[in-house]
Amino acid sequence: MSDAIARFGKLRAEHQRRREDWIAKLRSDGVKMARPDDGWVDRENDVIRGPHCYPDFDDGVVVGDLVALGTPGSYRLVRITQIRPWALGFTGYYEWAYEHVSREAERT
Repeated sequence: MSDAIARFGKLRAEHQRRREDWIAKLRSDGVKMARPDDGWVDRENDVIRGPHCYPDFDDGVVVGDLVALGTPGSYRLVRITQIRPWALGFTGYYEWAYEHVSREAERT
């Protein structure tokens, strides 16, 4: 059992190191936020919707900023073109329109 716990600890540490390296690379490339490319991303209309409450990091996004959508292993870059309140009427819910900077997933 202790071998499994030790292996899990090593895997978790490696995952955390890889995530931290990815975030450092994105920040050095001028990216202001990284978040999952999940169900809140409307790929047909190039819009991110939602509360944006679980980014990998968020350095304060304004129109013109770069955002990474995905994970450390596979992500794409978009540039925010417009930020507007989302029609649901809940405080903190926004719709962020974007244009593609890299359509293909970047691999790290």
